[in-house]
Amino acid sequence: MSESIKNIIIVGYPKSGTTWLTRLVADLLQCPIKGNWGFDDPDQPIIEGADRESEFACYKSHHIYDELNQVSTGSIFKIIYLIRDPRDVVVSGTNFFAHDYNLRGIKAILSKMYNLVKGTKTVKEQMVQAVLKGNESLDKWCKVSWQKHYLPYHSNKALFVQFEKLVADPIDECSAILNYLSLNKTDMEIQETINRQSFKNKKNQASITNDRFENHLLRKGRYGYWRKEFNRKQKQLFLDYLKNDLLFKKLYLDGA
Repeated sequence: MSESIKNIIIVGYPKSGTTWLTRLVADLLQCPIKGNWGFDDPDQPIIEGADRESEFACYKSHHIYDELNQVSTGSIFKIIYLIRDPRDVVVSGTNFFAHDYNLRGIKAILSKMYNLVKGTKTVKEQMVQAVLKGNESLDKWCKVSWQKHYLPYHSNKALFVQFEKLVADPIDECSAILNYLSLNKTDMEIQETINRQSFKNKKNQASITNDRFENHLLRKGRYGYWRKEFNRKQKQLFLDYLKNDLLFKKLYLDGA
């Protein structure tokens, strides 16, 4: 890895929209996405834009902060952290982990039937545990809680991008990212990037190419689903666990 390349790491807790933000940043900078930080597999789905020539390179990561320099010898230029309402992380994670995109035919039908009866509820309970306490048995990237994941990045002054603001006002958030990197682009140029990397556009491309993983990975790119998906007990559980978390209170407590 060339030391002249400025490596930008886009980090987030699993199911926070990290793939989307990685693509947005790489498109804004017209730089390649080299893959997942610390992994050398050339067939990673996240890799794209290999033909782009740039002083920058983007990587996606779910690593906890202390692991970043342990898993790669590459230098890190900047870190951008995507934070999402942990309750919506549960909803997104439940949909992702409850369905095996590799299943086809009768197996896929039976899997959906099982999830309707029991499976989705079970995975949802595991996701609640992961987000609030950590749950490595569900997925290795969920070994720590949402809070323990973001706090070290916050303490070490990574740029924080809020998923909900990125959805609601992408031009403003993309402008803030460019400013953080000491770069400028017009609103029209930013809008072109947003259009190319929109969930709708990416889903259409995945349908055309029959990319089952991409279809499974991307949902709707919205927020607030937890209000319908959570029961009263689950809503209160999150308030009890995160009532002293200053960032959660600042970003998400209103209207909870």
